[in-house]
Amino acid sequence: MSSLIGFIVVLGILVFIHEFGHFIVAKLSGIKVEVFSLGFGPRLTGFKWGETDYRVSIVPLGGYVKMFGEDPHESVGDDPRAFSNKPVRIRTAVVSAGPIMNLLFALIFLPMAYMVGVKSPAYLDKSPIIGYVADDTPAKKAGILSGDLIVDVNNKEVSRWSDLINQLSLGAGKEVDLKIKRNNKFFSIKMKVPLNAGIYDIGLFPPKSPQIFKVISGSPAYKPGLKKGDKIVEIDGKKITSWYQIGSVINSEKGSVKIKILRKGKLFNFTIAPENRGGRRIIGIVTLEDTVIKRYPFFSSLKKGFQRNIELTVLTFEVVGKLVTGNLSLKVLGGPIQIAVVSGEAVKRGIGEFFLLMAFISLQLGILNLLPIPVLDGGYLLFFSIEAIRKKPVSEKVM
Repeated sequence: MSSLIGFIVVLGILVFIHEFGHFIVAKLSGIKVEVFSLGFGPRLTGFKWGETDYRVSIVPLGGYVKMFGEDPHESVGDDPRAFSNKPVRIRTAVVSAGPIMNLLFALIFLPMAYMVGVKSPAYLDKSPIIGYVADDTPAKKAGILSGDLIVDVNNKEVSRWSDLINQLSLGAGKEVDLKIKRNNKFFSIKMKVPLNAGIYDIGLFPPKSPQIFKVISGSPAYKPGLKKGDKIVEIDGKKITSWYQIGSVINSEKGSVKIKILRKGKLFNFTIAPENRGGRRIIGIVTLEDTVIKRYPFFSSLKKGFQRNIELTVLTFEVVGKLVTGNLSLKVLGGPIQIAVVSGEAVKRGIGEFFLLMAFISLQLGILNLLPIPVLDGGYLLFFSIEAIRKKPVSEKVM
């Protein structure tokens, strides 16, 4: 339910911002606006104020502004309030106002997110030192080892885990070159990055102690006496050095498992029978989610938000460039379902994360809508540019 609510709220706000840009510039330019709608399809509710019908339509997957004279088949004569009768510069301003509003929204909401406070995993700002490499994964096959420091990806420096994640996402579906520091020596290896794969699917995990933060009451681990603070050092004779090993080792075994733990300097042995849940064997222990909430003062948040806008803009154009050249598959892109899932998670994590998500999607909407692709705003801007050069409109057949 939180995913659905988050999705509707995010989409509703961003569509409103976008369409309001078209609407307000059209009104200020003397164009007759007939409809301002959130959603498509049949009218659900709304009101009429002046000449404009402000409505909510039944399909909540977008929205639109209907301007008089916008449809090329519409007969408008010489009416000066018709969109089609306005000079090219006016039509250009009206069309570009939507994406520009999305870009301005991102500029405002990113600093707001940093002022309110953004929760994120603590490891993202740390050096990309590998804590654990999962078996049967691209990272394992490439020869990456625990303790390796990844220095760059495809000749782009990565100094934090967040940098590493961004660069690997750009290499989805391709083979990437990694420069690694191991025992004070540098060398390069190649690794195939799967499509739609997160960092954990690739097999790379940050350092994380196998220490128990919580034992779920009534679980297989609770019954024999595992406690908060216990550190798992061995499972069925296999040495455990990372929290991320625990699940894979337990799921690779059958029947009960023998677990050795360290408690207040002493070793204890337990035999535990895991439960099968959702196709996985679990014992009912929880790790501490090591997160940080970063809050910035007003001027620092403005600076941070501006820097992040630049980073995300560059990343967006890198993705678009790789899509155009075929170096990135369309399969890696998310759609409405993915946005709904992420929206739901953002709602759970707090208002700062929600602002961050809205700013991120708004920035993408602004940039992508300006691309010179027919149907998008950028497509119309391309036709207007040609019209300005030729001194006459592009034919309907060409459009």
